[in-house]
Amino acid sequence: MKKIIVFYNFKGAAELDWLLPVLFKLKDKYELFTIFKNIEAYKSLKSDKKNFKFWKKISKGSYIEKKSQNFFYKILIYFFERLSISKFLLNNLREKIYNINYLREIIKKKLKYKKFKISYFFSEFGFNSGWVGLLNKDIIKKNENIKFIHFPSTPQIYINKINNKFALRGDILLVNSYLDKKAFTNFIDKKKIFVSGNPKYDPWWIRKNFGKENMQNKIVIAYNSKFDFVDEKYSQKLKDQLISLIKILNLFKKEVVFKIHPTKNSKYYKVILNKYADFKWKESNKNLIELTKNSLCLITHPNSAAGFDAVMNSNPVIQLWPIIDVEFNNKTSYEKLNLVIRTNSVNDFKKKINLIINEKSKYKNLVKNSLDKIYPPKIDTANRILKIINQI
Repeated sequence: MKKIIVFYNFKGAAELDWLLPVLFKLKDKYELFTIFKNIEAYKSLKSDKKNFKFWKKISKGSYIEKKSQNFFYKILIYFFERLSISKFLLNNLREKIYNINYLREIIKKKLKYKKFKISYFFSEFGFNSGWVGLLNKDIIKKNENIKFIHFPSTPQIYINKINNKFALRGDILLVNSYLDKKAFTNFIDKKKIFVSGNPKYDPWWIRKNFGKENMQNKIVIAYNSKFDFVDEKYSQKLKDQLISLIKILNLFKKEVVFKIHPTKNSKYYKVILNKYADFKWKESNKNLIELTKNSLCLITHPNSAAGFDAVMNSNPVIQLWPIIDVEFNNKTSYEKLNLVIRTNSVNDFKKKINLIINEKSKYKNLVKNSLDKIYPPKIDTANRILKIINQI
């Protein structure tokens, strides 16, 4: 009998990026079936060419949910919610859509299997899906033995307890760091929370999935080129900031590699570089894990999560100085944990990047020591997760 893993994809590329090493390890014993919440989630995954290619190899079939599917029940739910109809009636309507028989019919139709067993249902932890909530109830009623596993779609570290409107139903919640375990106790029973680490940083996966890029003595910039997406006043601030950054980098005469955001990708940044840069530069589509492996440092925008790939390589990450209110007032968990270096002005940035370039090993050790306290070892992360799953 075929054993099936269902991967429910809410948003696309980010969820697969985290989970893919685990699914790859499970592919010899289980067959993967993917359900996409909508066409946007599928397109997001497809835009990540490398991971999409891996996914195509191991996913035996997929299904994209359509708004027209079960349209009658969805319309009733929509209106009844606004009329504050009883939750009992609303749940009964939702159960017409999200039930074990319907899930089996989807898989049977796509894979052409007569007999199969659904072993695991993987679902990101940030969404309250009917598939997760109502299927839990349904499988208990019908004595099914599907295990529900929740996982992050981000390397984000959560410091404070998270208050959420819904309970996270499932058998296991995997989290990245020791700090996350406390943060999610309002979501799910703490006995079900396991600190796994992020499998995409497992050395085994990096060797398999990423090439070796020679970044020795180079600076990497994870840049959001937003010139065409903001108003004129903000665009001018971005231009002034980039010109100031270029003038600072001119002093070091190091090659610079730009990793441009996939959607905030105005070409105007090249116009500015061509006019002011004295250093050699290029744009790269490679993953930041590759680009930051042995680079001098990574430069990011304030409040950006892009730097975490460099952090996990124990490489220094320095933020550009803030230029709008939200950048002045907000701090990410990485900043609060001193995993990245925050700057507050052009001069402050110039001073700190000079120290990083001249004393990289000092900063590298500081980052590594901080990581060891909050993250489990990177080695064997995927196998660690398999052992956790086997416990249930």
